[in-house]
This record gives sequence, structure tokens and C-alpha cells, in this order.
Amino acid sequence: MEGEYKVAGGKDAPEGLLKDTYYFDLIGPICGFKNATSEAFARRAVGPFPKEARVFVKIGETCENNNASHTMNAAMGLLGMPCVLVYVMPIVWDEDRWQRHSQEGANATKHPTWGPAMMRKMKSTVKRHAASSTAVTMQVCDMFQGVRLGSLVGEYPKMCKDILTCSIKRMTLGKTLYEVLLFAVYAGVTDSGPYNTMVDKDGRVLLVDINIADKDGMVKYNTKGLFRSSRKFAEIFITQVITPACWELDNHCQLFVFESILILH
Repeated sequence: MEGEYKVAGGKDAPEGLLKDTYYFDLIGPICGFKNATSEAFARRAVGPFPKEARVFVKIGETCENNNASHTMNAAMGLLGMPCVLVYVMPIVWDEDRWQRHSQEGANATKHPTWGPAMMRKMKSTVKRHAASSTAVTMQVCDMFQGVRLGSLVGEYPKMCKDILTCSIKRMTLGKTLYEVLLFAVYAGVTDSGPYNTMVDKDGRVLLVDINIADKDGMVKYNTKGLFRSSRKFAEIFITQVITPACWELDNHCQLFVFESILILH
């Protein structure tokens, strides 16, 4: 999908577009307070995803950031990094369903402030799109079976121990986190901190919530080196990044390929 979808503005649903819940059934808790994010089941085939596929959906980002997520994940895949398949589509946000979903189950107990904050943000987002006669877009992704790296130590101690006590998983964590940090610099990703990365049971680290800086932002973020977030990675994870110096040649080759991909695109 290139550029923005131009549609009729106003309160009515944009002509020809359907609600997100026409395509997906929302499951599990919402995943944050800034955008409408949740796991979901596909009610019908959508883009590359078959009917009944289990996916992650995100509504509220700009069309440009959604497209950047698609492009960056494709580039990460070409580099052999952990990545997900991303599909971007225009939709009408189902406010009533997301309101109910945000109050269900764990949302009401574990993170009671997330639902109200998400609803306020999304209502503002929808109004902004209506004023500019552009469609709200939804990002649909493969499910990455993992947890936020920033939550691994405190909330998932057994998984953390399993990774750090297995030499292969520990090296995998170090190598893939190293690649994520370098990739973020090359790609101009604005936040690649511990809560913008996920890790699976095998130690593979995935960059998520990808946002790309504008020209002025690039100048700012390029002064921050590899660590572009106010939240810091746990020392035990950075230790794994520093230890394996034997991959440098491989990473230089990979980053050269990625630089070529950016030029070609």
C-alpha cells in the first residue's frame, strides 16, 4: 500500500470501507494505551492472511508509519533477522466494540487505565482523519510468540532463566539484539528500547512498534548512538550483546546489504 487513502470526510463511515471487526474478532487484552492494539482471529481471508489466522492488529498509527513497518520488516527478513509479515489496510474503527473489548478480562484489573487512555487517543485520531478526509489504517501482523524484553526479568523469570542458562539461546539473544540496535540506527527508527523489542523462548529478539524519524528527528536520534530510548536495557542483556565479538564481519556484510536495500527502494 502506497501513500494515503483519500475518502469522504465527516461523521459517516467512508464510502466502501468496512469496520475492522468485519474482518477480525478481537481476543485477549489490549496491548497498550496509545493505539487500539490486540490479538485477533481473522473472520475471513485478509491480504496474505487466511481465514481463522491468529494475528496482531494495530489501529491508530499514521499511514506512513504503518507502511514503514511493512518496509522495515521486509528488510529485516532479507537480512535474516526476526521479522513478521505486515499488511496495511484502510478501515473504519469500530468504537463500540473496542470500548467493550478494552473493559473485558485482564484489561479491567491488570491495566485499568489503558482502556480509557486508548479510547481518548483513538477518538482524537478518528477526528483528525475525518478533518483531513483520509482513512484510518490498520496494521495486521503475524503473531510473534514472545514477550516484551523489558518485562522478561520481572514478569517472566522462568523464561529469562531458560534463555540465559542455555548457551545457544543466550548467544541468539545477544546476536539478534545487537542486530536490532544497529538496524535501528541505519533505518532511522526512533525508539528501539526494551519495550519496543520482543523476545521469544529461543532468545530471538524482534523490533516492534516501528516509527521512523523525519529529517530533523534523524539529526536528533543520531546523537544517541545505539541506545535511542529513555528506558535502558537490563545489564544482563547488554552483556550478551558485548560478549560475542566474532560476528562483526557477518554483521558488516548484512548492514551493507540493508544499506543497498534502502538505496534501491
